[in-house]
Amino acid sequence: MAEALKSDAESVSDTAPAGDDVGESTQTSEVASDALDDAAAKTVASVDAVLEANSADIPAAKQPQDKDLGDGETDDSEEPCVGEKCKQVKGEDLIAAEAARKKKQQQDLGEAKAAQKAVDDEAIPADVGPIGKGEAYIPLSPTIPRLTVMDHLRSKGLFEIISEDMRPFAVNSYADMSSTPAGAAVFGGNMHVLTTNSKDEFRYSNTHGQIGGVGFAANYPHYNKASIVASSKKAATKDEAFEPVVVQTYTSDGNVGIGVDGPASKLHVQGDGNSRLINVNHWGDVSACSSGVGAFAGNAYVTTEENKANFRYANAHSAMGAIGFATNYPDWNKATIFSSGTTAAEAKKEFKPQEIATFTHDGKMGLGTSAPKSALDIKSAGRQLSVSDWLDVSSQGAAGFIGLNAHLKEEAGKRVFSFSNTAADTGSIGIATNYPLSNQLSIISSTETSSNAGTVFTPQTIATFTQKGMFGVGTDSPMARLDVRHSSARQISANKFADMSANEQLQGFFGGNGYAVGQGFNFANTNAVAGAIGLATHYPKPGQAAIISSGKAQPKAGGAFKPTVLAHFLEDGSMAIPKDLIVTGDIKVLGRVINGDRADHKAAGGEEYDFLSAHEALVSENTMMRERLARLETMMLSLTK
Repeated sequence: MAEALKSDAESVSDTAPAGDDVGESTQTSEVASDALDDAAAKTVASVDAVLEANSADIPAAKQPQDKDLGDGETDDSEEPCVGEKCKQVKGEDLIAAEAARKKKQQQDLGEAKAAQKAVDDEAIPADVGPIGKGEAYIPLSPTIPRLTVMDHLRSKGLFEIISEDMRPFAVNSYADMSSTPAGAAVFGGNMHVLTTNSKDEFRYSNTHGQIGGVGFAANYPHYNKASIVASSKKAATKDEAFEPVVVQTYTSDGNVGIGVDGPASKLHVQGDGNSRLINVNHWGDVSACSSGVGAFAGNAYVTTEENKANFRYANAHSAMGAIGFATNYPDWNKATIFSSGTTAAEAKKEFKPQEIATFTHDGKMGLGTSAPKSALDIKSAGRQLSVSDWLDVSSQGAAGFIGLNAHLKEEAGKRVFSFSNTAADTGSIGIATNYPLSNQLSIISSTETSSNAGTVFTPQTIATFTQKGMFGVGTDSPMARLDVRHSSARQISANKFADMSANEQLQGFFGGNGYAVGQGFNFANTNAVAGAIGLATHYPKPGQAAIISSGKAQPKAGGAFKPTVLAHFLEDGSMAIPKDLIVTGDIKVLGRVINGDRADHKAAGGEEYDFLSAHEALVSENTMMRERLARLETMMLSLTK
């Protein structure tokens, strides 16, 4: 396409009237030439007149005059203009200057004539349009291949540059304005856009080893969008084409995209690979990846790499790890509070997040588990839940513990009890489920009365409840509704002085101030007057029972005593009383009353007296005697008659 420059007429001729066009100037060129001749002649005459007028002052001018060179400096070398020679030199200078001006004016008029002739010959391209009043068409090629404006270029009207296939406009080499017929417009640094093979093509404007290209593009990458674009390299080769990277995109509906050219919200930030997205003061990060995982974290961000979510440290720190809140992690429809599990960080280094707490879409919360089964589900190999340091709730496997100063933990693959705190006068006690056996609930305690945090101990079972309704005290295998066992002390007491007990000899004792234990019987309390008395079973022999007492032994709590048998009940139902039986009231005997001198009255030499038989014989004898006396009385009466 032919190139042309339209400019004001004043740039063509200094002498043309303001309202005249180029045609009028051409028609009066001869007049203007004559005027120049007259002006030159008048100028010479004026010079002579000036010199003659000043000749009267020549004597005064004979004194040396300083010539100011500016900045306070003077030139003493110039002599004053004196005589005909000086006037001749001055006149020649003025004549030469006027001649140069005339020549320049003639050149300008010649160019104007050529431009007018081009108009007359219809040599102006059609896309330039008609030349208006005060305008001129100056072809830049081949007449003027380049136009250089040394000081100031002003355009009163539209300044239009049409250049589809070359760099159109630059400022100081590195600032560019360019556009294409397709609508893309670029205001760039070291880059411009042009049309190649009917396509928009971005190119570097200069060659530089450390500067690539960056700029602002309108209607790119799509219509009604503007973007900040950049080359992917930090170096450039002049006129080399490159595919720009869209850094930011602004849409006509007010959305802003960073890393995405189709923002879906007022601010849409997107990045792939190891890309940190948003940070606040270096340490607060907002990030997300294409798999749906989002993170709001301190010193951490999430990225998409090889189609999976990766967590990385944002900054390096010797005493700070990473912690944050992740959505759709570790699974969709879950949110998790996570940490790096470290107290130091290395910038951009990948780490495996540790899940501290997980929240599910159905309202469940897991601590130590990402798959909570209840509203609050806590899992940990160590201490799990504490209240004010001393009350613990814990579980390992199927066993659970709710109690004071202890918790269940896993150690070397085994379930153990461990003290939670350190105290000189406090051990541990609590309720254990599925302990010591499955389907049992037990009250347990440590045997120690002090504790050291983290120390493992073996608890003792105080009481056990089974799924069958059995209750054991001192045993984890109760055989009855209430099964109480203690091999070395009292077992059941009521108000201190009533006891139920049994010892290792299978002997039971139901009495006051005494109990069966070990191989014998002990006093339950110390008392000055109340010894032990009660019913002993399987005493003195198995299958027998006896009412026993401590006799005259002085009662001392825990002290043993030898029982005295007060009444002995044998397996055949008989009872033996070793001492006198004093009966104040009646004795009603339904059986026989027998007296014997020996314990075994059936033995040889033994004697036995059957009180019932004797009584019956006595009654019978008495009856017979009464009958005989009655007959005797009757006989005596008959004799008196």
